[in-house]
Amino acid sequence: MKKIYFIVMLLLGVSLMSEAQIKKASVIKPKAEAKKLASQGYNVMAGSLPMEQQLYEVYSKQLEKNDDGTKKYIIGQGTATAAVIQQAKIAARTAAKEELINQLQSTIKAIVEQSGGSTETGSKNNVSVQKTLNAVKDQCQQNMGMCPIVATFVKESNLGTQVLVYVTYNYEEARLMAIRAAESALANESEELKKALNDPSYWE
Repeated sequence: MKKIYFIVMLLLGVSLMSEAQIKKASVIKPKAEAKKLASQGYNVMAGSLPMEQQLYEVYSKQLEKNDDGTKKYIIGQGTATAAVIQQAKIAARTAAKEELINQLQSTIKAIVEQSGGSTETGSKNNVSVQKTLNAVKDQCQQNMGMCPIVATFVKESNLGTQVLVYVTYNYEEARLMAIRAAESALANESEELKKALNDPSYWE
């Protein structure tokens, strides 16, 4: 009985330690990033939360997990410069969404290449991979809508105001969206490849 109690307490201790490590990571990184951005001339918009507090929200979302241990959010980052600050913010948001989609494309590309990709070789195979990536991009651009902004920073330049934003999106929704697009583009490929697209280990 004592042995069972010890094992339970040991497991609980590991769980608590992991939770503490997560909290520590979400605090340390925003401080370092805030210092880095401030040194580059970035500041917060008028009436916004302090830079470190906004970055804490970004990193907290990066570390947040679902009940099954998979990550809950995917984060994108983008910048843009314009004479009018709101125009720069809209363009930066679009760039951040593109960066987020690029992350999904990179994972899909790795799965296709590691799983043998097309049965064709050489340039034909490259065309098949690119066709898949284009399908993923089109699907995500059409269905993601306006990704919520988590943090916004600004700095002045000779060309106008430069805006840096971080956006977020539900990771599972984005993952399934990308998989559906890839499966459609790879309809004539092997079943092994289709199974690989849905293999959680590729998406960790």
